[in-house]
Amino acid sequence: MKKEESIKMYQDAYLAGKGEQARQAFLAKSVAKQYSCIMAWRHRMRHSNKTTDGSEILDHLRVARKRLSGASDINEQELRTIDTELAALRDGVSVFRANQKAREIEELEQQQARIMERLRNLKENSEGNPVDSL
Repeated sequence: MKKEESIKMYQDAYLAGKGEQARQAFLAKSVAKQYSCIMAWRHRMRHSNKTTDGSEILDHLRVARKRLSGASDINEQELRTIDTELAALRDGVSVFRANQKAREIEELEQQQARIMERLRNLKENSEGNPVDSL
């Protein structure tokens, strides 16, 4: 991807919340400086927030949506491929949810087994060693 394309892709997000003066100062910079500013901003955003895998995927999807809305020429085969990839992404989300649920169930069952073992041990110890009454 060329620097100009990267700038175009991230410029709106980079300038979001900035004043008109900051916007004009950014636009007055050379392409190399704009690219450098945006890449540094992206790096800070990714690493300062300790982003999750999900937030990175969301970033990619938002960028893809913006690129799609700004595209001027996509042929029919590419559109079918995009549809196929979107369907695969939806399927992937469903599989992830199912796997996440299975992992949570397994974790809860392990916790339950530990609790049951601890409870059994406590009951055995209390039956064998009654507390002396005062």
